[in-house]
Amino acid sequence: MGCALLGLPGAALAGPGTGLTAEGVAHKAAVIDRGLALHGFLPPPPGEGRGEGATFAHAAAVPSSPALLPEGEGSRALDATPAARQAAVIDQGPTRHGFLPPPPGEGRGEGASFAHATAAPSSPALLPEGEGSRALRCLGGFEIAALAGAYIACAQAGLPALVDGFITTAAALAACRIHPGVRDWLLFSHAGSEPGHARLLAALEAKPLLQLDLRLGEGSGAAVALPLLRLACALHKGMATFAEANISNAP
Repeated sequence: MGCALLGLPGAALAGPGTGLTAEGVAHKAAVIDRGLALHGFLPPPPGEGRGEGATFAHAAAVPSSPALLPEGEGSRALDATPAARQAAVIDQGPTRHGFLPPPPGEGRGEGASFAHATAAPSSPALLPEGEGSRALRCLGGFEIAALAGAYIACAQAGLPALVDGFITTAAALAACRIHPGVRDWLLFSHAGSEPGHARLLAALEAKPLLQLDLRLGEGSGAAVALPLLRLACALHKGMATFAEANISNAP
């Protein structure tokens, strides 16, 4: 993680990197708890794990949901050899930590597109309740943990949060599994073209503002949706009532 930033004033590594060992997980749990306490935010509930890793949500399947979501190509196409190598590497993470890997024949995503989770029509939850922190600890990265923490912090402060795309939506799902009340404070900017994004949105019962089939990152979906939210707020604030506009309610 981020060695290039160390020369900047006030910049420091949050930890030694993403080492998914038992010792590393324990260290990162302690670091994250100290950060939460320092800033006055609620720590994860007792008994839940904390942490992060490089590639987050190969989330556990519920028994009634046998199909793992097929992932897309991301922002670039992959030929068969790199895609197969990615699938083999990615499957090791959920298997090691007790989550279900994609079954034979199902697609997988690359490291940056992290939500390999299940959501059959009869099963709205990609992550079972109480598994958000453990998934972050075992399969997440610093940036994913930071996103989930930011959503929790926004909810605690009473601030709506605008969720961008696939990765941020998966972080939002983890945040909602840690503290379900977070969901009421989330606005979803768009529905991307990645199959996994649709499953995540369904699990969160989210209705995105836009459907543009974007396959981009960098906050581009949220940037497109923000003017729409500003217009909606302006209409709500500035639209005259019937009385102000001298419009009669009489038939």
